[in-house]
Amino acid sequence: MGRARKRGMDYFPVDVNLMDSTEIKVLTAKFGTEGFYLYMFLMCRIHLGGYYLEVSEDFVSCAAVDTRLKEKTVVDMIELMCAKRLFDRELYEQYHILTSAAIQETYLDLSLIHISEPTRPRLIS
Repeated sequence: MGRARKRGMDYFPVDVNLMDSTEIKVLTAKFGTEGFYLYMFLMCRIHLGGYYLEVSEDFVSCAAVDTRLKEKTVVDMIELMCAKRLFDRELYEQYHILTSAAIQETYLDLSLIHISEPTRPRLIS
C-alpha cells in the first residue's frame, strides 16, 4: 500500500528582514516578545495544516494553553495582526480563518515542488 498523502508543510520560508518590518515592530511594541512568539506559533500551525487556520473558541483556548497567554491576549494579538495585514482581516472577520496571499503563494510554490497538486482550493486570488 502507498504512503498516505501528507497535508501541510514540514517547513516554511521566513524572510531574513522579518524583524525589521513595521508590522512586527508594532506587534512587539504592544505585546512584547510574546506577540512575535504567537505570530510564529500561528504561522507554524497554518503551514502544518496547509495554508489557513480555522480560529474557533476552542482553538483560542488551546493556543492560550500552548503559549501560556490569556485567551483575551491571544484574541487581541490576532486582531492586531489582522489590522497590520499580517493576516487577511476580511477572511478572519467573515470566516474566522487566518491566512494571507503570501502564505497561499508560499503553499502553492512549495506544493509544486513537493506535491503533485495542492490539496485545498485557493481562497485569495
